[in-house]
Amino acid sequence: MTILVTGATGAQGGAVAHALLAQGKAVRALVRDPHSPSARALERAGATLAIGRFEDGASLRAALSGADALFSVQTAPGAERDSERMQARG
Repeated sequence: MTILVTGATGAQGGAVAHALLAQGKAVRALVRDPHSPSARALERAGATLAIGRFEDGASLRAALSGADALFSVQTAPGAERDSERMQARG
């Protein structure tokens, strides 16, 4: 069973991805930047990286291809488009 985790380089999605990996589950992590420290850590932990963005339907379809389950984390409706990055910067 392969589980696609969106938001995998963030706090909530990252915690879920790492917990699933610790349980021996196959995790595919949707990431914007495969070279970011968070993405590299997921890859080292055993996740497969899928490069994509919510704004790019083709990348989402490719990431979902062959996945059996999805854990989806996204910005709340009405939030600024780049609010996730602003929040991460503190």
